[in-house]
Amino acid sequence: NKKMRAIFQYIEAIAPGQEPVLILGESGTGKELIARAIHRIGHGEGPWVALNAAGLDDNVFSDTLFGHCKGAFTGIGPA
Repeated sequence: NKKMRAIFQYIEAIAPGQEPVLILGESGTGKELIARAIHRIGHGEGPWVALNAAGLDDNVFSDTLFGHCKGAFTGIGPA
């Protein structure tokens, strides 16, 4: 199938890059399979971690992906 071949070629093209990749789609469309392929082809040296962001509120979501500074939630930062 030409469309599937195009997807595989795109994965091979972007996998070695350092930029983050956002994969969107409806449930059951293979988003996790695409993410695993990008990880395996590109930078498979680290562990594979799947994250279902649907169950996270906005603050937990951003904290999980990007971390936070000490005191970010209390207003008391590092000295």
